[in-house]
Amino acid sequence: ETVYGVGAKEGSRRGKRRLHQLKEDRTNPYSRAVCTPEMASQQWENAGSLTKRLMTAFWPGPLTIIAPGRNGKTIGLRCPDHPWTRRLIQDLKSPILLPSANLHGQPAPASIEEISPQVLGAVKIVIDDGPCPSQTPSTVVAVGDTLIRVLREGALSIRSLRSQARPTLLVVCSGNTCRSPMASALIAASFQAATAENQMIPPKVISAGIHAPAGTPPSQNACRCLKERGIDISHQTSQPLTEELLQSADLTLAMTEEQLQEIRATYPNISINADLFDPTGTEVQDPFGQDLEGYRRTAEILSTLAATRVAQSIHPEDVT
Repeated sequence: ETVYGVGAKEGSRRGKRRLHQLKEDRTNPYSRAVCTPEMASQQWENAGSLTKRLMTAFWPGPLTIIAPGRNGKTIGLRCPDHPWTRRLIQDLKSPILLPSANLHGQPAPASIEEISPQVLGAVKIVIDDGPCPSQTPSTVVAVGDTLIRVLREGALSIRSLRSQARPTLLVVCSGNTCRSPMASALIAASFQAATAENQMIPPKVISAGIHAPAGTPPSQNACRCLKERGIDISHQTSQPLTEELLQSADLTLAMTEEQLQEIRATYPNISINADLFDPTGTEVQDPFGQDLEGYRRTAEILSTLAATRVAQSIHPEDVT
């Protein structure tokens, strides 16, 4: 499907040892190939909504997804678009370790003729399926709640990832005219600044209010204090929180614990990934009715929390 690989059954100490001897380089640990998303879910600790959406959109296919595994470390999994390989994994009832069939420092081979004699001599069986269609390795992504980090762009383009599986972050307050429109604009700007020069796909950020009517503009003081920061939210209008919005969100952030409890109580049948906007658990109070200086203080708090949230989303992955 992509390039030729050399594989060993997961859990085989002998197979893993022989891979180590052949590949030498352990700075990029092996990914695992699975035959179904269900087998992948058995490997990961908890496949979140974004991971599931990537699997649905691109598996079987040339996408390696890195997410937290059951051993406390992250692991990379892929479901190849190659029926013979998936049948082999199914018959083994186990994932297989599947690095590319090249020595360290050499290009990944796209045909049997390109494979080093040293590699061919180190394996028990060689399956010749002719030239690989794409001749490009898989794309590798690390997935968080609200961010896709592209570690290697390969056969699958970043544009395809962005168009079909962009994360969604939902910010919620009560009326959707003060805190949530301010917070959503600030965290969107923080994500944009942090990911501008990196191969990352930031979330689409939306906001809603638990008790909000539809179509109300943000408060004048909210617009003024964000305009001072170079952010225009005057075009936004309020929208009520709905089941559809919650289901579309990979992460929902509320301002207070009471709001979180009300969301969960109102929608008990929906699996919701929700938290407070402040990652330390402190509530953000409503500036409604305060003067411009009060809104400025709230904007400063929200800006600091937004930067903290984004910084926590953007970190190197320890791939195993």
